[in-house]
Amino acid sequence: MGINFSSGGDQDFPAGVSQVVQDTKLDTFTTTSTSFVTITGLSASITPRSSSNKILVVVDIKGWVQNAQHGELQIRRDSTTIYTGNSSGSRNVASIGGLYEHGSPTNPIGTGFAMFLDSPSTTSSITYTIRCRTQSVNVCINRSNQDQNTSDNARMPSSITLLEVQQ
Repeated sequence: MGINFSSGGDQDFPAGVSQVVQDTKLDTFTTTSTSFVTITGLSASITPRSSSNKILVVVDIKGWVQNAQHGELQIRRDSTTIYTGNSSGSRNVASIGGLYEHGSPTNPIGTGFAMFLDSPSTTSSITYTIRCRTQSVNVCINRSNQDQNTSDNARMPSSITLLEVQQ
């Protein structure tokens, strides 16, 4: 199947999605680690049916970092960090950034989102996880730092969705 673009070229589309896997994290996670640590309770595993198939990875993370500092997230396939910016000097590489306290009010929860087509080139089971780090304060997943039991606080879910795309 193809589509005709205004440039005159045709683009082939994948034959379809052969499987979908999702994991949703409903509970919370907090760390003060300045090194990347795995967010517990949020991982998705898939066994590709063909080594030429791709995995569409969709990550939706809710989080908050204290005192207007920056939180960073990495997406991992097994032990390999994937979908990051280029390394340069002493800079960290991350898949998602920008979880931070926006000032006033002090309880907003930000959303980190990523969607990309991974090429694992395997028919063995692979597991996708998310790691996070902070500069020096709390990074909270699925909740604000204060997490008070009041109506102006909320808890939210985070998820990883994997779609195997036939090539």
